[in-house]
Amino acid sequence: MNAETKEFYLDAISRVRNFVEYEMYQKNKTKAINSLKKKYPDISIQQCTEIFDSLFLMFKETVEFVGQHQQYYWDLYHKEIQLNDSRPALTDFETNFYKRFKEIPSEIMDWTISWVFFWHHLK
Repeated sequence: MNAETKEFYLDAISRVRNFVEYEMYQKNKTKAINSLKKKYPDISIQQCTEIFDSLFLMFKETVEFVGQHQQYYWDLYHKEIQLNDSRPALTDFETNFYKRFKEIPSEIMDWTISWVFFWHHLK
């Protein structure tokens, strides 16, 4: 993934997270999407909406997914293995989960899993 794409997806997933977890944008999805569009004027509103919607679904399902597999992530945490840093190969359950969201870069899914595990299970 090139740096521009990565930056866009990180901004988009951050907006999704803020929308879901912190009820930012006055709980208004359109405002969240418009804030993304404003920062990335070369990306159409339709693309911003489609990406936001797919990241929203992935984020919500990641919360459930990490909860179901939290022991695995606790084990990684105790071994001091970061999800983005020389982590073991994906497990079968992770591979299946990632396949469900094949349009989302795996780096963004790694980041989301890390974030959800940290804020929902470590804090």
